[in-house]
Amino acid sequence: MKKVVWGLVRASLLVGLVLIDVNAYAGNGDLYVSGNLGVGTTTPTVPVSIVSSSIGATLLSLTTTATTGGVSLSFSVPTGGNWVLKGDQGNGFKIRDNANSNDVMYLQIKTGNVGIGTDSPAYPLQMGSGAYVTTGGVWTNASSREYKDNIQNLSVEEAARTLEGLNPVTFSYKKEMGAQHVGFIAEDVPALVATQDRKGLSSMDIVAVLTKVVQEQRQTVENQQKTAEEQQKEIQEQQTEMKEKDARIERLEKALEIMERRIIALEGSPRTIALK
Repeated sequence: MKKVVWGLVRASLLVGLVLIDVNAYAGNGDLYVSGNLGVGTTTPTVPVSIVSSSIGATLLSLTTTATTGGVSLSFSVPTGGNWVLKGDQGNGFKIRDNANSNDVMYLQIKTGNVGIGTDSPAYPLQMGSGAYVTTGGVWTNASSREYKDNIQNLSVEEAARTLEGLNPVTFSYKKEMGAQHVGFIAEDVPALVATQDRKGLSSMDIVAVLTKVVQEQRQTVENQQKTAEEQQKEIQEQQTEMKEKDARIERLEKALEIMERRIIALEGSPRTIALK
């Protein structure tokens, strides 16, 4: 195919049945337009303006015939930022921070799952941190040991102090005044369960504190119950011993009574009188 190289020209361009005037330069298959380009409009106010009155019209279509690599639309700024909207052959769509080689968000078209920081979401919404929303709508925190560092046991004393410092309140959100809620004020909670910006709270942090305190209370109750059972056992043993002693005393009293009767009988017999 013969290549046609144009210089800087003043040309009339027919686009979308709308005739507009542009200053254009073409060479090696590239087209450069000086000014705004209008498709379906004679008054473009931005570099590229596409207008259609058709309901549900597709205004821009990007297609690749390649079997790998997908197709992309790039956005750049002079400060170095470069973002890409990319559709891939895996039936997905991603937003990529191209400057830092990082996939920010991924939409899995086949399942409808959305990944933030991951391009393989297994749930309706999944974070790169491992947290996700289940199909049933339950938010699930990332809690695997492989995600954590500096793991230490929470002391009973610290948990008790934190629990004592929590002040439950009722409130309404300013953007949802009709609904009443129960919770805490992020700025007022103890440092152990506070976030860095003190604007939000993690419910799991508070649950961990409650769990530790309840576990300690349960252990205390179990110890008290064990002590009470041991004391009850000692009381029962003492009661059994006392009953046995009472039975022995009763037997001795009966034996003594029999002996007394015998003595009285002997004292009243003729032989006893003669001896006297």
